[in-house]
Amino acid sequence: MVFFLFREHFLSKEEADRLKDTLLSTAPWEQRTQKMYDKMVLTPRLTAWYGDSKDYGSEEEKRPTNQ
Repeated sequence: MVFFLFREHFLSKEEADRLKDTLLSTAPWEQRTQKMYDKMVLTPRLTAWYGDSKDYGSEEEKRPTNQ
């Protein structure tokens, strides 16, 4: 089981804004498709997948977690 601890003001507003801007501009965002009933539909969000080879996604979509 994984637990997360919420720590208020962990980052300053400036640090949080800088991190958000960096993620928005550097992550390989894409809109994926998924099968819903009998057709393929676009997911209603942009995602950037990072994971090990045993995780979700096809081999072509894998990005190492240390990038």
